[in-house]
Amino acid sequence: MKTLSRILIASALAAVSLAPLASVPAKADAHILVCAATESGKAEGPRRLTNPNTTTSYVLNSQGCAVISSADAGWFYSQGFTPGANLFSIAKTGITAQDFASLVLPAGAYVHNVVVQNTTANAVTGGIKVGTTAGGTDVVAALTCGANCYTFVADASLLKRVFSATASQTLSIDAVTAWNSASVDVTVFYSLR
Repeated sequence: MKTLSRILIASALAAVSLAPLASVPAKADAHILVCAATESGKAEGPRRLTNPNTTTSYVLNSQGCAVISSADAGWFYSQGFTPGANLFSIAKTGITAQDFASLVLPAGAYVHNVVVQNTTANAVTGGIKVGTTAGGTDVVAALTCGANCYTFVADASLLKRVFSATASQTLSIDAVTAWNSASVDVTVFYSLR
């Protein structure tokens, strides 16, 4: 019995000593969206926070949220932050002519979908196009929008979803041919990397 115990102990020690030599796959660093608790009457606004334990700094967006490394999650949670939903939207209502200044996506945005509602009985001639330049079609080439349409861009027709990890991106909304006195509301749904 003592011999068997010694063999088992020796085997366990050998396995432990060889463990560092085993190939360990690299782990990807998970990122988490966290948001500060909002205080009544106080605008969160952009601000910079640094985890004193890791010395990593983050800038909170205008909603008081930031995408952080999982290594910093514990500290942020201890400061009252909660996990964010990581689904945002930006909308412009009443578009009746080319609009290039209203829809600005933050750095690191990933577009999930674009939803359009025509609030008039006039069809947008040729459909609606969305681009990263005035009159551009690199995001959506032509979304059909008839009278009183309420529609979305199909996945296959959403040509560009990711823009820049470091700079914001303005989207241009325009009629492919003519607005035809239509008035549309455009909502872009996105997540942050």
